This record gives sequence, C-alpha cells and structure tokens, in this order.
Amino acid sequence: MLVLKSGFSHQFYVIYKKNVVHESLLMDGQEDYNLLLNYQEKKPYKKIGKTELLKWSEYDYYEMPKQYTKLRKFLVADVELMRDDAENICFDIYLDITTQVEKANTMEIIQDYDIEIDSDQFDKLSDLLVECNNNTPLWVNRGYTPVELALLHYEQTIDIDKKEKASQRKKSVVSNSSKHSYVITASCGSGCYRHIKISENATLFELHEEILYSVGFIDDHAHVFFMNNIAWDRTEGYYSDIIEDEKRFTSDYTLKKLKLEVGDKFKYIFDFGYEWLFQCKVLKKLDEDTEEPEVIRSKGEIEQYGYYDEDEDE
Repeated sequence: MLVLKSGFSHQFYVIYKKNVVHESLLMDGQEDYNLLLNYQEKKPYKKIGKTELLKWSEYDYYEMPKQYTKLRKFLVADVELMRDDAENICFDIYLDITTQVEKANTMEIIQDYDIEIDSDQFDKLSDLLVECNNNTPLWVNRGYTPVELALLHYEQTIDIDKKEKASQRKKSVVSNSSKHSYVITASCGSGCYRHIKISENATLFELHEEILYSVGFIDDHAHVFFMNNIAWDRTEGYYSDIIEDEKRFTSDYTLKKLKLEVGDKFKYIFDFGYEWLFQCKVLKKLDEDTEEPEVIRSKGEIEQYGYYDEDEDE
C-alpha cells in the first residue's frame, strides 16, 4: 500500500490497483504513478508507531521537520519577508519536496514569490533547502528521509563488511601468537564520546568506520588521522585512499604497526568541509583479541546533518 500523506483532503484519495493513491498521481494517466512505484522499488517501508499513525489519519495533519524553522527564520530575518509569507513558502516547499517523484522544484517556488536576494543569501538559502530536502519524509522513499534511508543502507553495509573483516582477521590471528586489543576513546566536543574496543590487528580505516558507526554518521567524505595529535600536520597524516596525492592511507596501517601505547593521543578528522574533529586517546591495552570492533561505553549524541542551535527553538 502507498501511504500518501500531506495536507490534502481525504476526498482526493482513490483505490487504484489495490493501493490507496492520491489522485494527483493519476491526473496525466499512469505515468507518475508508475514512476513512483519504480522509485520505491526495493526500498523498505518506514514503520511508525500507533500514536504517530493516528496523527496522520487526520486529513489536514502535517508536521514539518525542524529544518523548516531555520528556513522560515532566515526568510524573515535575512530576506525580510513577512512571517505569513515565509510560512507559506515553507509549506509550499515542504509539500513539493514530500510529494516529489523525480525532483523537487523548490527554486521555482522561491521565484514565484518574486524574492530578491544577493549572492550570499542565495548560498545560505541553497544550504537550507538541501537541509530541508535531506530531512523530509518522501513518498519515493516510502516514508524515510534521504538521511534516514542512506543511514539504514550504510548500517546494513557496515554489518556485512564487519562480518567479512572479522572472519579474515580471525584467520590471520591463528598464525599470529600476539593477541592484543586496545580500548580507545573518541570524543567530539563536550559531553559526547565513545569508548571503542578494537583489535591491534585492525587498521586505522576500521577504527574510522567504527567511530562513524558509533555516532550514526554516514561515511560520505574523506578522513584523516594525525597520530602526533597535531591537526593538519603534513608529516603525520594518515588519509583515506580517495586522497590520491597522499602517501599514507588508513587502510594500510594496523594499530599494531603504529605501536600504540596507553596514554597516546591522536586526532581523527572526518569531512574536511564540516571538519568533524574527534580527540582520541588509548585508554587500555588488553591481553586478548577482539574479533570485531565494539563500543563498550557511550555518552552524548551529535548530528551529522540537520544540526540547528537550540536557541532557534521557539
């Protein structure tokens, strides 16, 4: 069943080929309907709880993600629109993004309101629209936001990859009398850290994967470790292999090869644009092997996308 939800009246829904379909998908024949099914193919349905489901049973209910609050405040404060106009624009954009089949026409909506903005405002607006799109539940994603769906796929890929690497490491350890593990803490900002238990035979790349996995980040950018604890020191950087100009790659260096000791500190940076900085420290060295990395202690949360300041809440 297609669950199509927006501020539409219930009279616009029809039963078509055993699916509940909004009639807008059938206005020009079956092209949009078939295209939507094609985009939805093999994607999982997002399961929601009873309370949320009952909310959506109201024909005029909708709930815009918090990123639209940022957009509205930008339009009022920076572009100097009236609040009502800003709210109408946000709703139109939300509706357009939610129901998009191929691509949203958000910039056309902005143009329809005859808004005049300079280049800096245009760049800011573009960033805000990307945030809105990435965090809006979509018909084509069967209720998932693009970020949620990407993270779900990433977690499934990581789980498979972990099992394969654990199997390979187990075979290599059989012929290696040395069986040690490290407990490494990785902290980002204040109040957010992960204690990770990991084999000395694991590579820096595997540590990078576990750090991202532990905070719920998608591995969609480059990364680097600075083992001398000095950020952007060109002499001590170990980079992801997508940085072709570098000579040392994280996939080539195991923790054992780096001869880490308890108390050693180093920095890990992910996404050179946002520059997520994790301060790392070796807490323990254990006389045991760890088949696959695991988080043994966790505190605090951070968001990779859609971050907004608490003081923006009303």
